[in-house]
Amino acid sequence: MTTPHGLELAPETLWRLGYRNFTRQQVKDALHEIYEALELAVGSRLANQMNKKQLDEFERLSTSDQRALAWLEKTVPNYKQVVHDEYDLLLRRLEGAITLARRQHRDRGMSGEGQS
Repeated sequence: MTTPHGLELAPETLWRLGYRNFTRQQVKDALHEIYEALELAVGSRLANQMNKKQLDEFERLSTSDQRALAWLEKTVPNYKQVVHDEYDLLLRRLEGAITLARRQHRDRGMSGEGQS
């Protein structure tokens, strides 16, 4: 899956982060959730940079990705950077979550050693 902003959301993205034991359905669901989280985070940041008139105009254009993207390029020149920043932040959070889960799993395994 490629976002309208050219970012690649693919199974390899998850595998690179350490999510290697997912089923096909879990990968599909995770990528969908990541896309929605990215869309929400970007939308929130961009909305904070717009005035009421701009927000209304963007809302009206949002039914067409091409028109909305063209409008964003003109009205919010840094929008691509916002998308990339939020994408990077989301991936760092996912990587942190898998690292924490592995650490907790390892620690639970170690605390159970030697017990009968």
